[in-house]
Amino acid sequence: MDTEAGTRFRLPRPTPAALLPLVPLLLVVARAGGPIVDSSFLWHVRAGAVQAELGKVLTVDPFSLTMSGERWRTQSWLAELGYAQLERWSGGVAWAGILTATVMVLAVGFGWLVARRHTAGFTVTLLVLAVAWTAVAATVPRPAVFGYLMLGMLVAVVDRPERLWWTLPLLLWPWAALHGSFPFGLAVAAVVWLARRPRLSWVPLVAAAAITFVTAHGVGAWTTVVGFVRSREALSLIDEWRVLPLWRPEAWGIVVLAGVVVVGWRRGRLGWPAVVAAAGLVLFAAAAERNAFPAALLLLPPAARALQGVEWPVFRAPSPVLGGTIAAAVVVVAATMLWGGSSIDEERFPEVIAADLVPVATFHDDRAGGYLIYRFGREFAVFIDDRAELYGADRLQAHLDARNGIGWMELFEQHGIVQALVRSDEALLGTLEAAGWTRVAQEPGWALLRP
Repeated sequence: MDTEAGTRFRLPRPTPAALLPLVPLLLVVARAGGPIVDSSFLWHVRAGAVQAELGKVLTVDPFSLTMSGERWRTQSWLAELGYAQLERWSGGVAWAGILTATVMVLAVGFGWLVARRHTAGFTVTLLVLAVAWTAVAATVPRPAVFGYLMLGMLVAVVDRPERLWWTLPLLLWPWAALHGSFPFGLAVAAVVWLARRPRLSWVPLVAAAAITFVTAHGVGAWTTVVGFVRSREALSLIDEWRVLPLWRPEAWGIVVLAGVVVVGWRRGRLGWPAVVAAAGLVLFAAAAERNAFPAALLLLPPAARALQGVEWPVFRAPSPVLGGTIAAAVVVVAATMLWGGSSIDEERFPEVIAADLVPVATFHDDRAGGYLIYRFGREFAVFIDDRAELYGADRLQAHLDARNGIGWMELFEQHGIVQALVRSDEALLGTLEAAGWTRVAQEPGWALLRP
């Protein structure tokens, strides 16, 4: 264990205590290895293909019936281009699980390396388990995972700023091109600089902020984020942006890590700024489900410092044979989980019935919208998808009401809807049939109707 600034970091020996943190990472791999259920990922793949075809990043909406041609910038153009290239090479999306597992394990792994600077043994395992628990819900193949990876790298940088502060610009440029969470990373770096100045130079921080303007979007990288933040009302209608009650399982890791920080403060191992920061991160996590994993990554270093020196004697004795066995078992189980590649969940998306769609104004939900963008690209104009910042709260609410059979007639007339792809368990299905619409095709979970 290395605790003093300037000491050399040593990789762990293959002992049970050192390798047990690999076990909680299986939670992340298991989630990544499941079927693809994220419709947002699917439209990101097709957005990358469209940008490669056009030879430029998207600045207007190319996919929807209701907002076609409206100003819209995709935040994650670099990730999308990578997705499109992988799809061309493989002929599908079988690579999604392996890519997602690799990126998320690396994100947690950077936190693990930081934790090992301050504590060791089974303590690291418990802390990594808390972080991995929050990571499970965040493990989806969309570009957000690259934002998590960048944040994990930033946690490592700010934990050793005397050596790594100069790398901030190198970190922020790809972050600004991969995902719109880069201002959050800049904010974290700014807080660290304010807390540790004048020992830290302001030059890398300013350079990191300036270089975010040097991407394909230029200033648009920031205006897109500002527009996204202003869409809070619309985002609240999307599940992942809803408030996260701290008693829900997704928040348990946050509660554990924050509790450890408080205990460390009570024992005199941490100062009051650590408690204030922990309280702020708990509120940040509670504000939206999507914030839980980033909050856990930032809580990990102070939690590790709080438990510095805590030992678990039963795990103290070195055993390279047992350690090697643990490592081999983890690799075998992880490979089994990812074996065969990822596939699109046929029960979640209308894979069969989509073949019966005709290219006319069609009503459907946001889940189907992302899938239809992936399947048809610009050949089929979708009614809606999960780009809340594009559609706005009013359109999303009208869409939700129509799915419940409320105000559907006015909405259909407004947009000339002559075809409806409806989930079998929604009120709108019976409402349309009562109004004379006919099922022309169906599959388990979905029905296609025309008047």
